Amino acid sequence: MSRVVIRDLVKKYGTFTAVSGVGLEVAQGELLTLLGSSGCGKTTTLRCVAGLETPDGGEIYFDDRPLSGVPPYLRSCGMVFQNYALFPHMTVEENLAYGLMAEKFRSAGRLAGLFILFRSPLATLDGDGRARIDESLDMVEMTGYRKRKPGQLSGGQQQRIALARAMITRPRVLLFDEPLGALDAQLRLKMREEIRRIQRRAGITTLYVTHDQEEALAISDRIAVMNRGRIEQLGVPEEIYKRPRTRFIADFIGLENIFTAQRTATGRVEIGTDGRRLQLAVDATISESRFTVAVRPEAIRFVEAGGETVSPLPATALSDSAAGARSGNGSRAGSQSSTGGDAGDFGEISRFAGVVTLRMFLGTSVKLVVRADGLDFTVKVPEQMAENVRMDQDVTLEIAARDVLVMPADGVPSEEGTDGVPSATGKGGS
Repeated sequence: MSRVVIRDLVKKYGTFTAVSGVGLEVAQGELLTLLGSSGCGKTTTLRCVAGLETPDGGEIYFDDRPLSGVPPYLRSCGMVFQNYALFPHMTVEENLAYGLMAEKFRSAGRLAGLFILFRSPLATLDGDGRARIDESLDMVEMTGYRKRKPGQLSGGQQQRIALARAMITRPRVLLFDEPLGALDAQLRLKMREEIRRIQRRAGITTLYVTHDQEEALAISDRIAVMNRGRIEQLGVPEEIYKRPRTRFIADFIGLENIFTAQRTATGRVEIGTDGRRLQLAVDATISESRFTVAVRPEAIRFVEAGGETVSPLPATALSDSAAGARSGNGSRAGSQSSTGGDAGDFGEISRFAGVVTLRMFLGTSVKLVVRADGLDFTVKVPEQMAENVRMDQDVTLEIAARDVLVMPADGVPSEEGTDGVPSATGKGGS
């Protein structure tokens, strides 16, 4: 396995710049995911690493070896494609043997190479090659399918064979290009677990491309979020999800409660437009007058009219929250927000009276949309805690200061750090 280093990578197609100055390092044995929407440059970056595209600028290294001018077949990369790219006329074991045969062909002389080309891939194998096929099939749990052709396999089985074929030559780097995009939702969940298990077992350096946020968060050691040909944030999954640096990242990873905000004289922030504004306590010192705030749906708690708490909070926060609801904050949307109270590690709690305008059952959880003073807040709670919540019901939302994420208003990452707070010093975790 190798360390992958990308420095100032640039790739253009005519006047369009697909990749603009990308730089990152993938440690030995690490699985790093390039995450982004279509057209962000993630697949182009991967293809440059594989040698399938020629960069217009920058350098790519495996360890200290520069790859400029090195053809794909000499880079020691294994690649898994979204469409599997299996040979339909070959059996499973012949597909695996093809890579080993290609290695023999490259190392053989011209005459011996021609002899290899006109033989079946299996006929070119020695004892070690056959053992490697057995090992690869065992690794992906497909030992009993060696005589079948791709058309006789399910999508998940074909993807396992594509993974085994990519790894049978023992490459230094493994590349995945949207490998689960063609599978149904349930099979994607199973296959991403399989890929992670196999990657960890093999300990191979892996660069993985996907547009699926949940897939990236579940499978990666680190994630590089790309936007318009650049890396907008690089970090571990928890950091990307809990501390997005820009509004684009917050929106892309699914933080539905995103608002433009401005600072108030009291140190709180105001969110909303058209004269409809709510005040929100934040756990940061902010210098900019306008910025963006976001709150994760599962971080918002609420109290039903009458004081029954619907979302889990420590006892200190619950007693304070219920008292606030009983003191008159449980009216319908349009009432003023209130802040105050000490919830221990949660910091100051902001409360908004609202009404449930949408309820969606998602199996193990329930998604609610609550309108408070003209603003819609998305709330996600465990199903058993929302059994009695109904449409048009009065509730009081609670947002802890430490759960409010602060980031630049213009979508440009702050240059003063990686915590996503524009010229701000956070006072607590998130």
